[in-house]
Amino acid sequence: MKRALTMFAVTAAATAALSTAGWAQNPQAVLSWGAACPTVVTNMNYTTKTTYPMYIAAKNLTASDANIGTDINLFIGRNVPDSWRFDDAGCQTGTQVTLNNSGTKVCPALKGTNALAITQFQYYSNEAPAVARENVRLALTYDNFTPVAGTTYIMWNLIFDHSFSDPGATVPPDCGGAEQPLCIAMTDPSMRDYESVKSGVLALTGIQEPFTFAQPSDGYVTWNGGSNCPQAVPTEPSTWGKVKALYH
Repeated sequence: MKRALTMFAVTAAATAALSTAGWAQNPQAVLSWGAACPTVVTNMNYTTKTTYPMYIAAKNLTASDANIGTDINLFIGRNVPDSWRFDDAGCQTGTQVTLNNSGTKVCPALKGTNALAITQFQYYSNEAPAVARENVRLALTYDNFTPVAGTTYIMWNLIFDHSFSDPGATVPPDCGGAEQPLCIAMTDPSMRDYESVKSGVLALTGIQEPFTFAQPSDGYVTWNGGSNCPQAVPTEPSTWGKVKALYH
């Protein structure tokens, strides 16, 4: 069974070119293992066949930063073992990852009413195996939402189920390579080559304000102590056109 993708109509405003939205201050993002927001855990080691949750949060927002959506681009790499092939064609077949936008009392959800999402895991093997990567597109649109200053908001929870993951070689039905180090990184606004896939918040005007990071390590998490995380970005990122084409 393949993981179902939720499709919604993307408005012209939501796909507007990235530019300054004139916000009170730059929204900041942070990635962390676990679910205990705002506690940040930057590395997770594989220990056993179980689930490993991760959250993506936004902070540094004020009431002046009213918004209608978020658009997150993550990249898993540099090598992607079978245990991290959460795309539909991969070893995990897309069934072993759960995505939601649920918040907590301490870190509420960053979303308004009538939320609609589009998500995609896409594997790229067109380069040498040493740099094969996986894209993750997490986008959400909703009715107008006004943040409360000083609040950290949950944008996404990703729960990776490694019940079928093993160290070493792949022996079906299990997926190998769970012991390998890798990085899960968000696009960095300073990366000139990836302007079309920057992650950010959509202002009421539809203009996207890219996320910045209070410190560089907020922009990625590591698995088994992965290194060179800011370099985990693919050369051929997924686009809205590619995602929408899946439904034609």
